Amino acid sequence: MTDTSEITVTNAWIRPGEIDGPPTAAYMVIRNTGDGADRLLSISADFSESLEVHETQTVDDVARMVLQEDGIEIPRNATVEFRQGELHVMIMQLSENLTEGQEVELLLTFENAGEIAVPATVSSTGQINDE
Repeated sequence: MTDTSEITVTNAWIRPGEIDGPPTAAYMVIRNTGDGADRLLSISADFSESLEVHETQTVDDVARMVLQEDGIEIPRNATVEFRQGELHVMIMQLSENLTEGQEVELLLTFENAGEIAVPATVSSTGQINDE
């Protein structure tokens, strides 16, 4: 029997943003209920050409965002949460405005699970209905 990942993505939301504005960010919960680990390799969207996974790290009271160049490990039977001030998707160079309440799609590419389309709600507070 081969160890396989079983990936689900929930609670995806994105802060509002404007074409000529500063970068915005996306957050979500990734669960792997399978017997094998997986790795999030990349994220894309039709509303931006530049999405990167970053982790906020604080050193000597200075917060900085560190690009996760090798992707994010999703261990077997584990949950990885992207949240404010921690792991997040930095979204730069918007090609359209993202407004409160709008529904958009993120395309997550995993090493084993392949591509998964994830609906995301634009929200300034992160309060979404995703149950």
